[in-house]
Amino acid sequence: MALIALAVPLAACGSAKAEANSADDAEDEDLVIEREPPPEEEEEKPKRDDRDGLMKAEHRKCFREYRKNKGFKLKSYDITVTIRPDGTVAKVEPDESKTEVSDQKFMRCLAGKLKAMKFEPPRRELKAHLIYPE
Repeated sequence: MALIALAVPLAACGSAKAEANSADDAEDEDLVIEREPPPEEEEEKPKRDDRDGLMKAEHRKCFREYRKNKGFKLKSYDITVTIRPDGTVAKVEPDESKTEVSDQKFMRCLAGKLKAMKFEPPRRELKAHLIYPE
C-alpha cells in the first residue's frame, strides 16, 4: 500500500521551533506528514452462508457477460436450487413458465454457475429460490 506524503512548512504550523528560527531558516524546514490513501471501494463479497447474496452474485456475473449482446433482454426467471446437506448443489431447475429471457445461453450460464457453487452446509437438504426480478 502506498503512502501519501504531505510537506507542510513548519512556519505554517505555528510550531515553537519555527517561531524560534529566523524567517529564512523556517522556509527551509518542512514537516512531513505521511498517511495511507483511502482504500479503493470494492464490491463486498457475500459470505459463504449468505445463499441469496451468493446466488445474486452469480446472476450479476452472467448478466454482465450477456448484456453486451445486441438485443439481449431479461424480463424474468424463477430458479429452484436444491442444496445437499454437505452444501453442494444437487439440482438447478428453472421454471420455464416463469422464465422470459431472449438468450437461453444466459440461463445455461446461470445454471452452470449455480450448479458449481458450494454453500455453508445446511445440515439437511433444502431448496432455495432465485427469482428475477425480486
